[in-house]
Amino acid sequence: MRPRRWTELSTVFPEAKIFCRLFPNERFKCMRALDDILNEVRANIAEACRRAGRACDEVEILAVTKTHGPEVVSEAWRAGLRIVAENKVQEAVWKKNESPPGPSWHLIGRLQSNKVRHALETFDCIHSIDSLKLAQRVNFIASDIGAQP
Repeated sequence: MRPRRWTELSTVFPEAKIFCRLFPNERFKCMRALDDILNEVRANIAEACRRAGRACDEVEILAVTKTHGPEVVSEAWRAGLRIVAENKVQEAVWKKNESPPGPSWHLIGRLQSNKVRHALETFDCIHSIDSLKLAQRVNFIASDIGAQP
């Protein structure tokens, strides 16, 4: 699945209603720079951590790249984000292959039992195991292929 031409970035940065245009063979272009948005998000996290009595380094930001191409992964990496999250296994497979190495890939969408093997081969972390049966399948296939989910 390829990204749509106009995409809302609110899945990556809920505080910002930003629309980007994806141009063929170019970096995506936004109304606001990613660094500016990220600085605002980090300031909001710092304030929330201060109110909660937590350290900011306890919070990790996941760059959700849903419906965006690998150029957004590169942009997030350059901006200092080290975790890329995707909600669909099949979208992450092609995106990860087209992206530069480095980010840790996390699955945040529902995992179907027929896609467990691909998920284990693609992701470093799976956030969305929602049943004992699925957990057992993940464990069985992980031991079969030598993965450490």
